[in-house]
Amino acid sequence: MGCHDLVVVIKKERIVVVMARKILSISSNRSMNYLLKTITGINYDLITAEDSFEAMSSLKTREVIECILIDIDYHTEENLSFIQHIKDSFLYHCPVIVLCSYEEIDESNKPPNVENVFYKPFDPLVLKKEIDKIMSDSLQR
Repeated sequence: MGCHDLVVVIKKERIVVVMARKILSISSNRSMNYLLKTITGINYDLITAEDSFEAMSSLKTREVIECILIDIDYHTEENLSFIQHIKDSFLYHCPVIVLCSYEEIDESNKPPNVENVFYKPFDPLVLKKEIDKIMSDSLQR
């Protein structure tokens, strides 16, 4: 287990161990990965992948991934195909949040069945709230 695999919560003289919830970030941009790691903080275990091939490997070998953040500004067609595969597959039930520039995606070519699209530059706190909402909703399913 890595250092982010467990979260220990102390409640009224009781120690409760909770598994950190996992989010997969697909971006070859180190600055974006750093930003995402900063906003997800200690609440979530952010797993980074440079491209969709590495992401697919992470999905196959990790425990449960509860949310996917994908920056489609790099490897656009490959990443759009990855989103389509995730949404068409019965093996993966992950909400997907797309990060992109206005030039890449607009309402006419927005990927179907994604939970949200954030256009760069975006407010990190708004993204954090969306992640928290999605993760909260997944607990109630």
